[in-house]
Amino acid sequence: MFAGIHENSIILRLSKSDLQRIFAQHEEVKTFAPMGGHVMKEYAAIPKNLALKTDVLGDWLDKSYEYVSLLPLKIAKKSRKKKYRVEAK
Repeated sequence: MFAGIHENSIILRLSKSDLQRIFAQHEEVKTFAPMGGHVMKEYAAIPKNLALKTDVLGDWLDKSYEYVSLLPLKIAKKSRKKKYRVEAK
């Protein structure tokens, strides 16, 4: 996932250098912490007022897409659920 929407923000996944750059250029951009302060390291939350600037948002969406397309694919893990078998008596 390279982008999404959470509440009133657009969420972008960015490289460390791009995160540093976006935080430096736009003080209204915050780290993404959706679950009671649990910060998602690679994500930035773009507020609505900045998201409405389509040229700015478009540039950061491109950077996010480029970054995520270079990441290795995740291989799905096999389920560890135990299978229970009920036997009739």
